[in-house]
Amino acid sequence: PVQAFWHSYYHYKQEHFPNLNMKKPGIVPQNSDWPMLFNDKHKGVIFYHKLGQGNTDVTFRNLSHSEIEELQGKLPEGAELVKHSKSCSVRVFSGKVDRTKAFEEQVDLVRKGLENLEGLRVWLDGVGL
Repeated sequence: PVQAFWHSYYHYKQEHFPNLNMKKPGIVPQNSDWPMLFNDKHKGVIFYHKLGQGNTDVTFRNLSHSEIEELQGKLPEGAELVKHSKSCSVRVFSGKVDRTKAFEEQVDLVRKGLENLEGLRVWLDGVGL
């Protein structure tokens, strides 16, 4: 079921959200829960759809303290800054998705998550990092 979900997710993303790139899934382990997406314009930035958590993150590595402070002051509405040990993320909650259930039953939640990631991508264009 997880592999079928990921393949449906990938094809849906390809059709509806072409500005976010994702490696086509091959064999998907049962515990795979975080699709990673990228954008050619933003090198070194990873967009995560953390399905089970319901979070959509844009994650930055190696930002200086002043760059993190700058991000904090420019967060989009509904977003929060989350600091990790070697990175930080701008996070928006999108709703929990269960990768073990049928994709079609959760397409609205998937769409909401991808819309939030696309919104973070557009926001990042304006931030200038």
